[in-house]
Amino acid sequence: ISVEIRDKCIYEKPFDRSISPPFSIQGGHGSPPFGEAFGGFLEGLVQILKEVYGIKPLIIALRDRDTRVRDVATTALKEKGKPVVEPLIASLNDGDLDFKYRIISIFDEMKDNRAVEPLIGLLKDKSPDVRGKAALALGELKDMRAVEPLIEALKDINIRSNGTSIRSDAAWALERITGQSFSLSVDHDKWSKWWQENKK
Repeated sequence: ISVEIRDKCIYEKPFDRSISPPFSIQGGHGSPPFGEAFGGFLEGLVQILKEVYGIKPLIIALRDRDTRVRDVATTALKEKGKPVVEPLIASLNDGDLDFKYRIISIFDEMKDNRAVEPLIGLLKDKSPDVRGKAALALGELKDMRAVEPLIEALKDINIRSNGTSIRSDAAWALERITGQSFSLSVDHDKWSKWWQENKK
């Protein structure tokens, strides 16, 4: 298979003769699935975007209507490593719930503290799912800047779609960051008092 842009070959990969690709793929990626061959085609296309065009097209692919495209774009961005952090921060508020979820998962895996302030901002997002996911990611980053916003998040009584509460997510993150155990207490006043006595 080869990919050409403006008559220039930018990607080429040989296949074993025993493998028969689809005769043709018609319609958009919203058409009925074409099994493993089509999935492999999508993955290869996203890899081309990663290797040839860099980060921006992968971020655009995170908004694609096809879940498979979004999945391989998410994986490709994780593989890119630290250089993706700043472009993702710049794009964070330009997408829907799934888009934000994927970016948070990338931040979570990168463990890059440049993501702390954007994640703190997401504690105010309109979606309870995003707020809870952001709290958990902050817990993984273990940055003390998140302590006060997470204590404030203990007042958030909303429930995520998976049945967990924002408060319990915030309490887990606080224990993870501070090393202080209140048995996952969601008591705002208890945490606030402890922080006033112990913050530097």
